[in-house]
Amino acid sequence: MTDEEFAKKIYCFVLNVDCDDGDADTQGILDVINTLSDWEQKIMRKYFECGSSYKKTGDAFGINPERAKHAMMRAKLKLRHHSRLIKVSVKRGRKEE
Repeated sequence: MTDEEFAKKIYCFVLNVDCDDGDADTQGILDVINTLSDWEQKIMRKYFECGSSYKKTGDAFGINPERAKHAMMRAKLKLRHHSRLIKVSVKRGRKEE
């Protein structure tokens, strides 16, 4: 999975949308993901590589699916915080630099 594909999946996951409609700022998303803990980053990447399954994600790390889900939901909450959210979207107020 490329970084761009990963960033778009994160965008859709965080904002609960089906597709990004060209609104996702790939570099901004990758920058924001880097603010998460290493554990949360690994869990998120594996979750999307495994086809969005908590069971498969948990199995890959040797943890139960509930722990994988908890880590994903915690990361999602962090990414939805306003200070991070404005960096992931072109239409949601990201200013041109």
